[in-house]
Amino acid sequence: MDFSTSPSTKTKSSGLNPVFWLVLMAFAGYSWLIIHNVNACAGGSDSSGYMNHAQLLANGRVHATERTITGVEYQNLHSYLYTPLGLKPAPLFSGLVPTYPTGISLMIMAVSPVMGWNHAGDAVIVLHSLAGIILIFLLAQAMGLGMRYSTLALVILATSPLYLTYSVQLMSDLPAMVWATLAVLAAWKSSKSQTKRSESGWSLACGFAVSVAVLIRPTNVLIFIPVLFALGLSPKRIFTCGAGGIPGAVFFALHSSAAYGNIGTTGYGDAWALFESTYGKITLLHYMHWIPIVFSPIAALAVGLIFLIKKSTRLSLVLLSWILVYLGFYCFYSCTHETWWYLRFILPAGPALIVGGLIVLRSVLTLVGFKQYPSTYQRLAYITVAAVIAVSSSLWTKKLNALTAGRGESVYPRTAQWLRDNVPTNAVILAMQESGALFYYTQFTIIRWDELDKQLTNQIVLKTTAQNRPIYAALFNWEVDDALHKHFPGNWIKCETLKDTTIWKRQSQ
Repeated sequence: MDFSTSPSTKTKSSGLNPVFWLVLMAFAGYSWLIIHNVNACAGGSDSSGYMNHAQLLANGRVHATERTITGVEYQNLHSYLYTPLGLKPAPLFSGLVPTYPTGISLMIMAVSPVMGWNHAGDAVIVLHSLAGIILIFLLAQAMGLGMRYSTLALVILATSPLYLTYSVQLMSDLPAMVWATLAVLAAWKSSKSQTKRSESGWSLACGFAVSVAVLIRPTNVLIFIPVLFALGLSPKRIFTCGAGGIPGAVFFALHSSAAYGNIGTTGYGDAWALFESTYGKITLLHYMHWIPIVFSPIAALAVGLIFLIKKSTRLSLVLLSWILVYLGFYCFYSCTHETWWYLRFILPAGPALIVGGLIVLRSVLTLVGFKQYPSTYQRLAYITVAAVIAVSSSLWTKKLNALTAGRGESVYPRTAQWLRDNVPTNAVILAMQESGALFYYTQFTIIRWDELDKQLTNQIVLKTTAQNRPIYAALFNWEVDDALHKHFPGNWIKCETLKDTTIWKRQSQ
């Protein structure tokens, strides 16, 4: 079921193979699709957290300065009063520190001199999206799948609604997948290298990729297990891999020490309370329903790798361990089962599910004698499967609105722009969901409505009135009732509506 590796005389004499041009056009079209829909701006908690963190790093800092209202006492019970989403109160010093890891922020900082801050996030996400589909093709080939199966792996991933939705917004899930895939690919190539120089080079690259993956998302430490199998448990290759990860590990330690006071601490703090065994069953059912949708039914065949362990031991162990460590870990996480797009947590295992499923499919087809069929039938079967997967995934992408996630984030910078254009610079802005974006795009003092009680609200009204500082609110529709009626009641006048966000001004009483 693979393409012939011996081009015809006619193809040789007519220049580049037409297949090359077809692939190039498809890649260009896919690139346009992602670029046309991407909007990696500072939005909700994650994206604004990365952007605020990137600007701190660009300025050589890990602490941000709080923007406060003079005279308001809040520290004891309301330490998050001035803290936007994506940041948290510094544990050792005054000010704020990032909640999220450094990996994405470092990349944004690196490309900002070329792309500018408005499009640095776009560049990071688009490059990772394109790199991801190339890497799964290379991984499939490295693990023994021929051209057709490897191309099918690319098609499955590229058209996945889960992959697409995180190709158009600023989240860490897709970059986490890309660097985890690169780590396993490099480890596998190191173990298959014919020269010591190539072996060492791939091992170093593996270590570097692992360190970047962990900087992007600390739970990517899970990728160490399939990497160890891919390296063949060779002490030499493992040592060289470790050497490749030293720069990233040193940076992680230095940043954690400066920001959180401990070399092994992250901005997440203690998240173990979010993991419970009771989530296991419902998450497994969630996997069974959605994995065949977001990664095609072929991904479900990966379970058959268990039966290939005796025949292809190391290959099966690499892919099985890769799948199991991620699906197993997030099986007990409180959010994973809630909706389809929370499968983003297991996106780093997506390539293993797809490649593993294709390996099992090839084995089944070989067992039933499919290779004995004429090449024309094999080619037709391949084209049919690829077309069905592409069409099915496209329909699900449309149904799930997977490509609109980036455009949906545009309300955040639009809200910030309206406030900059229409509100006095000394205004105080009541916000929660918008808080991280407003901290990034504006210089206003932002107060979190979800931190307020009656006493603190009265104190803020008293101080802002004395200082002649107007109070505005920037709220999503679902925030309005709680924010303006329960936490900060008063005479609020609506100033503007921007999509599903409204801007209000509190009238003096």
